[in-house]
Amino acid sequence: MTEKLYYTNPNPLVGEAEARIVRCDEKRGENGIYYELIFDRTVFFPGGGGQPADTGTIDGIPLTDIREEDGEIIHVLDRMPAGTTVRLSADIKRRTEFMRFHTGEHMLSHAVLTLFRIKNVGFHMNEEFATADFEAPLTLEMQLEAENFVMNGIYDAKPVTCFTVSSGEADGLTLRKRSEKIKGDVRVVVIDGGDMCACCGLHVTDTAKVVMLKIIKSESLRGGTRLYFICGAKAYKDYSAKHESVMRMNELFPGGGDLIEKAEKLIAEERKTKIMLAERSSKLISQIAEKIISETKDKKFYVYDDSMTESEAKQLLNLLIAEKAAFAAVFFPTSGRINYILGAGSGCKLNCGYIIQSINAYFNGKGGGPALFARGSAPQSGDFNAACTGFCDIFEKITRN
Repeated sequence: MTEKLYYTNPNPLVGEAEARIVRCDEKRGENGIYYELIFDRTVFFPGGGGQPADTGTIDGIPLTDIREEDGEIIHVLDRMPAGTTVRLSADIKRRTEFMRFHTGEHMLSHAVLTLFRIKNVGFHMNEEFATADFEAPLTLEMQLEAENFVMNGIYDAKPVTCFTVSSGEADGLTLRKRSEKIKGDVRVVVIDGGDMCACCGLHVTDTAKVVMLKIIKSESLRGGTRLYFICGAKAYKDYSAKHESVMRMNELFPGGGDLIEKAEKLIAEERKTKIMLAERSSKLISQIAEKIISETKDKKFYVYDDSMTESEAKQLLNLLIAEKAAFAAVFFPTSGRINYILGAGSGCKLNCGYIIQSINAYFNGKGGGPALFARGSAPQSGDFNAACTGFCDIFEKITRN
């Protein structure tokens, strides 16, 4: 059985060691030959308890995969080392961040259980953040209270210790969580004066090494709550970025005062302005429609305007085809394309779906629709108004036929 230095060494950050190859199997996969090696001992954590596996090198050769089978740690390499004794080098900086995340998760889960009697039901971490799932909803106020509970524990620099007991001995311990998948001996992680949990992952030696924990997001999940959080250097980096944003906002809103109140006031004013502009736009569109209708005798309307928005174009179209016999085509631009929407009154004999397919064939356009409404778009070449004039000429030929 492989000696697991990441457990047996008093320093959980041991990342360098010499080891002897005790078994090597040559394998063939989709990408060619690879090698599975077992050593008499290893510094590489194979992953577990929600914590990703270590990365690193063996005699300078990158470790491509690692797993545990029946107590043996299997290391996967694309090529064989030269000798039977090799140098193992794990990426300790990366492992340290995961250890901070992992101890931080234990502290957060303990906080939520202690404060609200809500259990953790899931945990995952990656290179950027960790998630902890809880069985019941957690409000923002509850999240902040739990976060503060954790930070107080970090300030106290409480020792974090690990030990292994038999399954029977574990039955006598008050463990916050113990997976039913664990068979045989149970590894227990204890935060002094606080959490005690069965866990095969790696942890920092005291809570101060978590540095800080910040919940950055939450979402509902199967009747409960998933919390996204970060620890250590990532939490500090996140704080620094947000603090920079606050400083820039202070420059945008000089004179002191609460930034949130100022932002809320600005948003309210913007909403009010949008409503006012929409009302004025609606009145203007109605006036434009009335003018077009009064000046067009055959009730076939072609309208194009390079400043018109899609919502304005739809409103104008609906006003123009209010009469049963009317047909209208309205053009507006977006991202280098000419958009066209077609509409026909209930008594109009023209088929919008047929017309738009003919237009698409002329101008390499896309789109379609039923008889009374269709829409499409085509590449815009040259001036918008000139291009629309060409479109209208083709429309007139098609509708005349």
